[in-house]
Amino acid sequence: INAEYMGTSDVMQGRGVYNRFGTHQLAAHRSCRFQQAISNHHRRRATAEALRACVSRVGSAHRSTDVFYVADIGCSEGANSVHTLADVTESLLASSPECEVVVLHSDQPSNDFNSLMSALSSGSSYSQNPRVFAFAQARSFYSPLCARNSIHIAVSHIALHWLSRVPCPIPGVCLSTCGAYASANLSAEVKQCWRAQAKEDLVQFLSLRARELKPLGELFVLMVGREQNRTLNPFVGDGPAGDGGPPQQNAFSVALSKLRSRDRVTDEELSLLVMQYYLRDEDEVREAAASVSEVFELIQTSTHVVPLGDENVEAAVRNSTQVVPMFWAIHEPSVKQAFLTRRSPEAVALLMAELKETFAQTFSELHGNSTQLATYVCAVFRKRC
Repeated sequence: INAEYMGTSDVMQGRGVYNRFGTHQLAAHRSCRFQQAISNHHRRRATAEALRACVSRVGSAHRSTDVFYVADIGCSEGANSVHTLADVTESLLASSPECEVVVLHSDQPSNDFNSLMSALSSGSSYSQNPRVFAFAQARSFYSPLCARNSIHIAVSHIALHWLSRVPCPIPGVCLSTCGAYASANLSAEVKQCWRAQAKEDLVQFLSLRARELKPLGELFVLMVGREQNRTLNPFVGDGPAGDGGPPQQNAFSVALSKLRSRDRVTDEELSLLVMQYYLRDEDEVREAAASVSEVFELIQTSTHVVPLGDENVEAAVRNSTQVVPMFWAIHEPSVKQAFLTRRSPEAVALLMAELKETFAQTFSELHGNSTQLATYVCAVFRKRC
């Protein structure tokens, strides 16, 4: 949301809602799993192999280590990242019969840590292993998280698209600078402002992690991203392609436009309703990496397009029961905050009910029975000696 109100709202919805519906991004996390039970798709295997290779290199470089320290950065409520951390810890434990593993989960102070602890304490959690010890910390990943030279492996899944601040307003009903529609309707100054902020934030993030990693320690990042020529994301990307016509708005922007036409929201409220993230492509990741090349080696980058939701469920049902609720699990606090600046909580509750109904109808109209895809960018960094 607008920078004036930053720090007063949660980024994502708590009380277990993200654990319930955010797991419909699990295809992205599963693409990082070492065991590919759900798919042998090449792109998913490639990401899993990148993480496996990362853990293997660190294990070999620190063969005599008694305790491995792992950082899970931007953990949210844990339902997604706990799966991936299970693979990481199991691999590290297998490297030595005597070693132990300490995992630090971190997220911002407004995160729902109660749900995280529930995920960690479940019977299937990796933390049930007596040689693994899990801790949590409430701090932004744009600040130091660990002591210098203390971490062997740092992982960050589906978090780095969130920026440290909103660099400038985005006019109209464009919620972000992502996609061809936004590109065609926003000024060059606005787009460059957001691009520069995204680079600054990624450079800061990488500099902080380089300080915390041990020499030859590695950072594995999977972020919501985009391809160089298109933004596949049903929430902030483009709407369905027309027959050679101009780029279309995404479903949420269309829903907001419908409410504006009914005089249910004001232009002032729309100006505050900006999502605080930026979807990078591989070139932008490489550009940021070049700024820290003295301390970090960029081992690889790759782009992966994966379906949202359970592929065993019919697309129309999947969209209404999984993808749309996932949108609200991620975005509802930011949307509410924009409206709360000018309305009472009771009025906002009524408006949100109308907006959710309008969004669901619009999403169905635009996407119907089509499978929704999202793009993720993977990057692996190694700290130089």
